[in-house]
Amino acid sequence: MLKLRKGKPPFVPVALGESAWIRVRPATQTDVEFATAQAHPRLAELVAGSESAQALASVLGDDFELGVRLDAARLATAAARLTEVYLVLACQDGWCGIGNEDGTPIEKPDTSSIALLLADPMYRDKIMRVINSAVHEETKEKNGSSASPSGGAGILAGAPAAGSGETPAPSGSPPTETSASAPDAPKSSTLH
Repeated sequence: MLKLRKGKPPFVPVALGESAWIRVRPATQTDVEFATAQAHPRLAELVAGSESAQALASVLGDDFELGVRLDAARLATAAARLTEVYLVLACQDGWCGIGNEDGTPIEKPDTSSIALLLADPMYRDKIMRVINSAVHEETKEKNGSSASPSGGAGILAGAPAAGSGETPAPSGSPPTETSASAPDAPKSSTLH
């Protein structure tokens, strides 16, 4: 069963080292759309080469310094990176044990510090795995039936088995539950 969750999911700590962690939660669709909406005007600034693009270039890294030609691939990379930074910023609840190059602790995540953290593929993977995880909760059915290899208890008639290559029943007839007590039931739900 898929339990639809109202509101935002809980935060979970993601270990980043011996004493370093960040608390993040799975992103909702609204979080994703908001992060994308935040990134778009900033990318326009980068393309235009405005003064605020200087700060943005430092967030994105050395590959995006002002004066570097932004072809389609580089712009797509900048869009993806910036959207992830804004998404992590929206889905985080603080961190601990993270500091700058000289060891000074960074108390609160900001776009620059998150961008630096996400520049490391290992840490990016750990964080994004949680942020991109399910918002809703999947639970095993408790219907009294023994589990079948296909998970077939409660499968609707006309619904194809996973990996069978079959197509679902036509939409003209409502699905009905299969039953072992109906051996004379028709084997096909195809309408002619």
